[in-house]
Amino acid sequence: SWRNPVRMNYQILFDFISQINYNDIIDYIETADSVRGRQQIGYEKIPVPMNDERFTKLISKSLIAMNVSEEQGFGCWVLKYPIGSCISEGTDPAPFGLEHWRLNAVLQNDSRAMFTIAGRAVNLYERDAVIFRPDICQHSVSTVEDLRLVWSVGVLKSNG
Repeated sequence: SWRNPVRMNYQILFDFISQINYNDIIDYIETADSVRGRQQIGYEKIPVPMNDERFTKLISKSLIAMNVSEEQGFGCWVLKYPIGSCISEGTDPAPFGLEHWRLNAVLQNDSRAMFTIAGRAVNLYERDAVIFRPDICQHSVSTVEDLRLVWSVGVLKSNG
């Protein structure tokens, strides 16, 4: 179900990840290779293979939720936040003429770590998702005390 908070810069989708999708993702990341995140600190990114039939429906569902088609360029990862990692507040700039949209769905949550968008704590439970604009909204993750895993799909949309 959707929640579109008044005057907030995000949308929450409750129970976005099905149990089957969750199991498939967890099975996949047990053997997948990761790379350091964009900031070279904090999280690791595990690329999700776009043509893997275990993930094609969830990728499509994620893109539809952001109102974009599969023909637009997009990226899909599982973000792994090891114990002690954090993401300082900041934005992720988009190239001129484009908007950066992201759907993040919690797979494994650290209830003590706080995810914020535009200075507001966003409380997500496992399998919930949030859609937001990281290019215009300051966002952060406080220090993680237990492993945190996030399904993340990002897209650059034309703002014209």
